[in-house]
This record gives sequence, structure tokens and C-alpha cells, in this order.
Amino acid sequence: KAVVQEKGKVVVVDLVYSADVERFDPPVGWYMGSMVPTAEVPMRTQNMMGALRASGLVCVTTPTAYQSDKFTAVHDREYFEFIRDVNTTPIVDGSPALAMKDGPASVYPMLSPYSAPLSQQRSSSQIAKIGRYCFDLATPITEETFAAAYKSAECALTGADMLFHQNKRIAFALCRPPGHHAMKAVSGGFCYFNNAAIAAVHLLSLISASSSSDNSSTQPQQQQRIAILDVDYHHGNGTQEIFYDRDDVLYVSIHHTPDTAFPYYTGWADERGTGKGQGFNLNIPLPTNTGETEYTKALEQALEAVKEYAPSYLILSLGFDTFEGDPITSFQLGADYFVAMATRIAQLDVPTLIVGEGGYAVDKLGDLAVNFITGWIKTDNK
Repeated sequence: KAVVQEKGKVVVVDLVYSADVERFDPPVGWYMGSMVPTAEVPMRTQNMMGALRASGLVCVTTPTAYQSDKFTAVHDREYFEFIRDVNTTPIVDGSPALAMKDGPASVYPMLSPYSAPLSQQRSSSQIAKIGRYCFDLATPITEETFAAAYKSAECALTGADMLFHQNKRIAFALCRPPGHHAMKAVSGGFCYFNNAAIAAVHLLSLISASSSSDNSSTQPQQQQRIAILDVDYHHGNGTQEIFYDRDDVLYVSIHHTPDTAFPYYTGWADERGTGKGQGFNLNIPLPTNTGETEYTKALEQALEAVKEYAPSYLILSLGFDTFEGDPITSFQLGADYFVAMATRIAQLDVPTLIVGEGGYAVDKLGDLAVNFITGWIKTDNK
């Protein structure tokens, strides 16, 4: 399909995908001392990719390669290098009996920082770093993690470039691992690099560079404003942390209340930002078993906030774990609701990058993805 978007209308959606994202295949998770199967499996993206390709609604593009400065514009350099090198870095702490001269094939934290730092010094131990840079036992770092997470973020960056350089109205980055739990220097929730945040900062840099070069132009300049709307079941603690003190990115999240759902420690309605970011963080927590009527009210509140902010671009952190059949969540959104959800978000009429997040009803993910894209195309072609 050579022509994918023309005259402001979507014919098919540009989908950015690489099979390299499926190299990440976590062995197990841990729950209350027991090994449990991981929910983050390669079939998630494989099923979505297969269904979307068969639907004829997408034009598939492979991601462009990017340098690491796109990552370190968001993540601390030391953290980035830790994710890259941890599986090949020897563990030499303490007793020789505990040493691992070749580095661990799969990395799980043994402990986490147990107090606020009392000293300017930090332990150089690999064990300390593993605890410092990962906040849960469900997010192992394997020998394939870095390559898959890097490629996942490149999918988001490529989609962002499509919006900016090719004037696309919509692009879908089929990311895996997801990203919205990844903080500046902490992984968790199957997230290592924050794909949405990396794309947002990249778009801001493109807008800034364009504005600087077009100072003499009589054309109206783009606002240096990005909105991120997160509709994953879980709060995007990482995205919130990255932009919490900024006013050039609005973060709006609809999610299950952290009172009884991961990530537990953030996502409350009174978290509104700090400093310049005060008022630019909006959390809309919802109770267990939230249905379509209640969710629609929350969605309207979120969309009104985005509309009032008037961003140049919207990044949609799209999780399908709000589906009623998801095995690890509790919301009651039917499959057809994702058509309506997409239609309503598309009515904002803002160039949008969709970034894949969670969703664990593996056999249904293809249908849900097709429903969502169907709803979006229906709106854009009116």
C-alpha cells in the first residue's frame, strides 16, 4: 500500500513493528515466594501483528535506527548502561562462593534501597545496582532485554518522526516490552525504557529545532506542547515521574486505583505535579470492576483536559488490559468498546502516536487492536 494517508484522511494506519521486540521472553516471575508464569510473552505482539496485517488496516514499517542520546535524553546514562551491560558484568561481592564471573543470565533484585540516602557515596556493587535500578521481581533483565527494549523504543521514535517529518495524522508503534512503568533510572512492571516519554522528548526537540530555524517565517509556529494520554489499566508511574515537574508535557492517566492495584505507590488523584509541572499531571483512578459507563465519564474528563491543553501532538499509551477478559485485571470493557474509545479519542483531531503498553488476554489482543484501529479510521474518514 504505497499511499497510506492523503488529503488529511487516513486510508490505512502506519504501523511500526520489528520482530526483534519478541526476543524478550522473560523466564518466570515471583509472587509471594513462588515462581509464577510471566504475563509478558512474545505472543502478545505476534497476535496483534498478525490480526492487524490480515485486516488490511495497516501499512507496516520497520523502525529506523537511533543513537543512544535519544534514550539518555530521558533516562540516566548510568541506568542505560546498566540495562545494557548487567548480564555480562561479573558479580564479585563478598565470598568467592557467591561470585559469578560471567554475569547472570537472568537478573532479579535481591534487595531494594531501604532508606533515603544518608551519604553522598553509593555502593558500586552489582547487587546494589540491581536493587537500585529495578523495583519488582516480575521484571527480570535477560540477555535479550536490552536489544528488545531498545528496538521497542526505536518503534516509538520512528512513529514520532512520521508525525513530524511526514505530517502523518496517526502512527501506531507496536512496542514490546512496554514502557510506561520505566522511570528515569528504575525499571519495573516489564518496562525498561519509557517509549512514550522518549518519543515525547524527541518530538519536543524537533519542534524546538524547527521553531529556531523558522524564526523569520510568517507561518504559525507549533506549540512546544505534547500530551500523553495513558489508558492502560495500571498507572504509568514512570511517565509521571519523568514529567512531574514540567509544563511542556501534560500527562493524563485513567487507571485502576493504586489502593488495590500495581504499582500501588502512585496514581492518586491528588498527584498534580510540582514546580513548573503543577497542574500538568492528571490522574483519574477508578475502582475495581469499572464498567463502560463509568469509564466513559473518566475518558471524557481526560479528553477535556487534553483539549484545553491544546498540544501539538498526542501520544496515546494504549493498554488493552482494561478488557473484561484480561486475566490479571478487573475492568469490564467489552471488545466493541475499543471501537468507541478510539473514535472518541480520534475526535480530538490532534496528530497522534499510539504506543503499545500492556494487555494480557493474549488470544484476544489481535481482535482488540483491530477494533481500535477500525474506530480510529472511521472517525478520520468522516
